[in-house]
Amino acid sequence: YRTFYQGEWSEIREADKKLSIPIGYLDLPEDCAQPPLVLDFKEADGNLRIVGNPGSGKAQTIQSIVLSLAFTHQPDELHFYILDYSADGSLRVLENLPHTGALIRLPEKERLQRLVKRFQEEIDTRSRIDWRAEGYPELFLIINNYAELYSNYPDEAEAASSFVRAGKGAGIHVV
Repeated sequence: YRTFYQGEWSEIREADKKLSIPIGYLDLPEDCAQPPLVLDFKEADGNLRIVGNPGSGKAQTIQSIVLSLAFTHQPDELHFYILDYSADGSLRVLENLPHTGALIRLPEKERLQRLVKRFQEEIDTRSRIDWRAEGYPELFLIINNYAELYSNYPDEAEAASSFVRAGKGAGIHVV
C-alpha cells in the first residue's frame, strides 16, 4: 500500500479497515476542521445509494469511490462490475482499471444476463464456504442510472436489488 497523502488518509488503510476509503474532506467550519470523509463498506449493509438530480455529480462521486478503492486495494482484493446506463457513458474511464471485470452499457443485454447469473452463483458458492479464508475478492456492482436499468431490463434490475439484501455476507456490495 502506498499513498500520495499524509496524515489521516494514510492511517485509514493501516487500521485494517479493508473497505474504508477516503473520498474527500468534510468541512466543519464551526470546529475549524476538515477531517477526511471516509466510507466504510463493512458498516451497516455494505452498500451505498447515491441520489441526486441530473448533473448533480453522481457519476463523479462514483468515479471517486471506485478510484479510491482501486488506489487502496490490489486487483486480487476486489473487483468492479460496472453497469453504465448514463447517456454519456461517464464511467467508461474506469473500464481499463485492472480491478474492473466488466463494464456493460445499455444495449448489451446478454452480457448483463451473464453478469446477473454470475453474481447469483457467487452468492450461492460463497454461502457454502469461508470465502475470505479461500482468498475470494470483494465484489462491487456499480450501477449508474438504476432507473434506466429498471425501465429496460426489469428482471435484471430486480435481481440486482436482491444482491443488496443477500450480498454482504458473500462480500458483494452494490453502489
